[in-house]
Amino acid sequence: MLLVKECEEKTKELEQLNSSFATSRKEFESLQQELASTKAELAAANERLAEAAEAKRAKVTLSRIREEKAVADEKFQKAIAEKAAIEKQLQENDSKKNETLAALQNVTHLLTSAMYDLEDFLLQAKNTLAIFENEKALLRSEVDQLKVQLETMELKHSEEISGNQK
Repeated sequence: MLLVKECEEKTKELEQLNSSFATSRKEFESLQQELASTKAELAAANERLAEAAEAKRAKVTLSRIREEKAVADEKFQKAIAEKAAIEKQLQENDSKKNETLAALQNVTHLLTSAMYDLEDFLLQAKNTLAIFENEKALLRSEVDQLKVQLETMELKHSEEISGNQK
């Protein structure tokens, strides 16, 4: 009789342990799903960070373009100096006036065209840089949010594990 009673108690304990194990298993599976979801989100965030790196490379390209613009500006200043020299030459030599004036007008037209092209290009570059900066800020914000979510999930997971161990 005592053995039967002890078997019944052990059976009840076993059932309780099985129930507790099943609950723990479900919690563990739920945490695994959350972890998989978080990993996917982190992968997406990493992809966005790669895009941000591409934006940074574009910024470097814009920097190089600015250097090229500085060179073009220097050439522009030299062209202005050449224009002044041509004008002086026109005053000194009336016989070549018409030819020189035509050359001067051509240079002025080319310089004006180049200046407008440079201005258009710089405007496009500034707009592109602004877009990249905005995207970079958005990506950083998303990454920060994902980090907070991951830390929260890790904290919950740690609390649940420590709660289960108790």
